Amino acid sequence: MRCLQRELLCVVRRTGSRESSSLTAAATEKQRPVEHDVCPAHGDKLQLQGLRKRPVGAASDTARPFHEIPGPKPLPLIGNIWRYLPLIGDMDLTRMHRNAQKLLDRYGTLVREVVVGDRVVVHVFDPRDMEHVFRHEGRYPARLSHRALLKYRRERPHMYNSGGLFPSNGEEWFRLRHIVQASSRGKKSAFMAYRTKPSVFLFGGGIGKEAINSFGSPISRMSACDRIHSVHCTGVLALNTRLGCLQQGLSSDSEQSRLVEAASETHRIIMVTENGLPFWKVWNTPAYKQLVQSQDFMASVVSKYLEKAKVAEEGPDTGTERTVLEKFLSMPGVDLKDVFAMILDMFLAGIDTTAYSTTFILYYLAMNRRCQEKLALELASLLPTKDSKLTAEQLHEAVYLKACIKESLRLSPIAIGVGRVLPEDIVLSGFNIPAGTVLIMHNQVACRQESNYPEADVYRPERWLKERTEGTRAHPFTLLPFGYGPRMCIGKRFAETVMCLLVARVVRNFVLEYKHEDLDCFTRLMNVPDKPLKMTFIDRNS
Repeated sequence: MRCLQRELLCVVRRTGSRESSSLTAAATEKQRPVEHDVCPAHGDKLQLQGLRKRPVGAASDTARPFHEIPGPKPLPLIGNIWRYLPLIGDMDLTRMHRNAQKLLDRYGTLVREVVVGDRVVVHVFDPRDMEHVFRHEGRYPARLSHRALLKYRRERPHMYNSGGLFPSNGEEWFRLRHIVQASSRGKKSAFMAYRTKPSVFLFGGGIGKEAINSFGSPISRMSACDRIHSVHCTGVLALNTRLGCLQQGLSSDSEQSRLVEAASETHRIIMVTENGLPFWKVWNTPAYKQLVQSQDFMASVVSKYLEKAKVAEEGPDTGTERTVLEKFLSMPGVDLKDVFAMILDMFLAGIDTTAYSTTFILYYLAMNRRCQEKLALELASLLPTKDSKLTAEQLHEAVYLKACIKESLRLSPIAIGVGRVLPEDIVLSGFNIPAGTVLIMHNQVACRQESNYPEADVYRPERWLKERTEGTRAHPFTLLPFGYGPRMCIGKRFAETVMCLLVARVVRNFVLEYKHEDLDCFTRLMNVPDKPLKMTFIDRNS
């Protein structure tokens, strides 16, 4: 955070700098010529296949110009970046959802924010506008993200063919996306990560063992348990290998724990590099060096297990459904460097996102005892004993479980929303939006508006049940925890399955209690709990 503040202070001193913060993945008002596939905000190649200007027509003729979109008044040259500085600004880089709510309250559902100079971003809060953006994102939806990771991988061509799924755009992104999608198809793909005996995680070094030893006192490392569990599931899914995450007495300096921390540190540094001045592009800043250290460690661990998994996969055919790794290795045109990058991306995507989402789900259940007991009754009917396996068929019947998870994702989603850079001009809320403008769709804030959901701040899973209409009345583009369209989260099914299985196992075994301060989130590229979840687990009698 200190290095980020130093970078922001530099922007005030260097008002003439050509490089702007990507605090909001800013876009420029002055568009570059159509033939350049370069983001007008950052100069990064986006492979937008040519920015297309909308022909002059009724919609564009009657729409108001881009510069008239309401927004905070910028200062000359330095724009609004001063608002994010400590002491003098009223915005908080670690609470982007609160910043977005302030913009909505002050300026309305479409906000134009000048970051530095003529570089701007458009914040979108109306679900109807969000739908319009997604309907015009094109065949290769583009965004600006993970650019420091892209640099890291480009500097190591002996290990990587590309930047991977996160930073790539255009045809290269489409190629990688097709490979991952084809490899993750299959009825059992999502359930493969949970082939371990269901109670192993709970009672073998995870939540249950600590809960039993705590004698009713709170567990302060709930998120850490969730993250270790996510590593286990990702390892089984991606490498068909158990990484030893569930063994008892796993120390904080173990390889498994360090892998979790390396993934978290990568996310943190990406947030810093995306939201600060991009000095890391021209020299190795302290933040970029930390990214290199974390990625080097992750690469060494994944490389070791990948070699072991390859040897195991070369054994005799067992006649069972092929694993994700087998599908990766057998696809034409895919070499080991592609496989290596995609497995690393699976660990990056799977560890913190699923873990923190699960933490919020358990928090809301602990805070709402009625919902928790209703869920416990449903699970008891599906799982006669605490060690009963939850099959895919039973999971299909766990209607209230899925409603509980969906309601938690409404209140505390994985991220604040979705960013896009569109290849063509569009009109939003009566304003012209030029091609190449970066748009941020704030689904998290939209989900908290009374205009979209009655009692929007109340945790009420029943709104998603068929006999209720509260959820269906809202615009379908309001709640998009995994994004939408061709670039929606590719691990959606896997993440939902892991969350369902873990929450079901915990609630079936324990009564959850939380008697501390309300939990909110920090923005660390994704939403993370802003304080330890000191959960108390009480053994259920039956």
